[in-house]
Amino acid sequence: MIFSFFRYDLPLFIVLRLTNWFPEYLTFIELRGYLCSFFIKSCGKRLRIQRNVSISSPNNLFIGDKVTIAYGCWISAGDKIELQNSCGLSPYVCLASGGFEYEEGKAPIAIQGPITVEEGVWIGANTTVILNSKICKNSIIAANSLVNRRIPPNSVYGGNPIKKISDRIIISEGKN
Repeated sequence: MIFSFFRYDLPLFIVLRLTNWFPEYLTFIELRGYLCSFFIKSCGKRLRIQRNVSISSPNNLFIGDKVTIAYGCWISAGDKIELQNSCGLSPYVCLASGGFEYEEGKAPIAIQGPITVEEGVWIGANTTVILNSKICKNSIIAANSLVNRRIPPNSVYGGNPIKKISDRIIISEGKN
């Protein structure tokens, strides 16, 4: 616990705060991501992090290549959170792998569960993804949504409660 705090949490917090004054140019966004990558449990190449991002428990965070975390995102990794290659988190996305379970007449019980965001997923602004959720490959989550379950691959979901909007059609290069 103490090792984790000094190895991951504190240095990442310091890097995020010291680089918060950088302008929002691609060079500085990639520099912030590069500096932060040393204090995340597993991190691929070309991580991009914009300003005012908050990450707690980075020792449970696994990030692939070419991941973008936009302005104001909040990531609370009480349990494992995995962001695979080429994922994009829009502004103010919240990933929370912990929560509470309530029973009448009893104190709340803290619970945790993993979050997996597979390759090629886009998550729209102001979306919340809670524990035990999995967003499968190449899916899109619309803005202002609540993800609380498994989202199938190549689909577009949105809303609160979340529901299917359509299938995602991926046009391969050279084919119409």
